[in-house]
Parts: sequence; structure tokens; C-alpha cells
Amino acid sequence: MAEGGIEQFFKRVPAKKKIPNGTLPKITQSGDLQRTEGIDEIIKSLSNILLIARGTYLFDRDLGTEIYKYIFEPADLSTKVEIEQELAQTFFTYEDRAEISYDVLFFKNKKGFRINIFVSYQGEKGKVTIDIDETLLRTVGN
Repeated sequence: MAEGGIEQFFKRVPAKKKIPNGTLPKITQSGDLQRTEGIDEIIKSLSNILLIARGTYLFDRDLGTEIYKYIFEPADLSTKVEIEQELAQTFFTYEDRAEISYDVLFFKNKKGFRINIFVSYQGEKGKVTIDIDETLLRTVGN
């Protein structure tokens, strides 16, 4: 590579602090895709990762979770611990931009559980709730 190549470019151009950003599958009034950034993008990313069945994403077979496998398991402490371990591993692997905590609550009137995810990013706080029940199984593997 010639003297003054890409290495020189990065030394001269000040780096901008990258704010997580993306788009939603919604069209705004101006005709553009709706943009997300910051904590909203992180929450969207977490939701997407949790709803992808591991092994189904062609370009990254490890992306996603297998939490859907716990829908019909006993609603007990052992199952809750296994779900929490799956969540911890997934968040550790795929989302290191924010502080994340969560709780798992089993449904009383049907099989499955609810995951409340609490996100903190640069002073902002957000929450997302994801229900994992038999309706999710209709989309897994299709």
C-alpha cells in the first residue's frame, strides 16, 4: 500500500462517536424508512435477536436463541434459570452497547413466559416486553 494510504486517512480524520442506528419497516410521511437510533435501536436489536430461532439466519447460524424450546417446560425455578442463562449468553454475545437486565415471568393461564428487558444506554433507560408462547411457534422454522 502506498505511503499515505488508509492508515494516514484514519490518523487525519477525527472519529465520530458512533450512535447505534437503523431503520424500522415503516414508511414516514416523507416516504423514507423510519430511522431508529440510540436506545431505541438497541431495544429493536434485542427484540430481533430474541425472536430469531438459532440456526435459521443464513449468514450467522449462531445468531438468535432457543428460548422457544422452554414454552412447554415446567414453570419452575430450574426452567427459569435455564432461560436466564440463555438470555445472558445471547446478550453477552450480541449486545455489548448497553447495560441490560431482565426478569422472566411465567404465565398463569397459558404455557409460556414473559421476558421484561430493561436497557440503560448513555443515561437513557428503556424497556421491552416479549411474550414467548405457543403463537411464537407458528413463526419458528418457517
